[in-house]
Amino acid sequence: MNAAEYRTLREACGMTVRDAAAFHQVAERTIVHWETERNRIPPGAAGELTQLNAQIDRAALEAVDLYREQRERRGELDAVALTRYRTAEDYATSRAAREGLPHACHNALVARTMTALERIGARVAISWG
Repeated sequence: MNAAEYRTLREACGMTVRDAAAFHQVAERTIVHWETERNRIPPGAAGELTQLNAQIDRAALEAVDLYREQRERRGELDAVALTRYRTAEDYATSRAAREGLPHACHNALVARTMTALERIGARVAISWG
């Protein structure tokens, strides 16, 4: 993975440099060095980020599948309610946090889920948790 690919994927996961540093358990300057090509991105870190992005995608697709199943069983549905959290502290105490995504990535998941559901005609409502 090159620096541009890493940064693109990091941002797609909703993570800041600080978030990525915490995720990889490295210093923030390490992330900056990776993204400015000062240092090579270790394959393990690239793999972790790739897996995290895939986890977010899977979760969004699972929400779409669940919506489709419910719509087939019950017909027209009310708006799908998605929850996002104002702060990392609010998120940390939520049920959603137990699924293992960092707070910033949860926000990316909400956005991807909203987009995927709207593409298939679902109404989506996002509220604060």
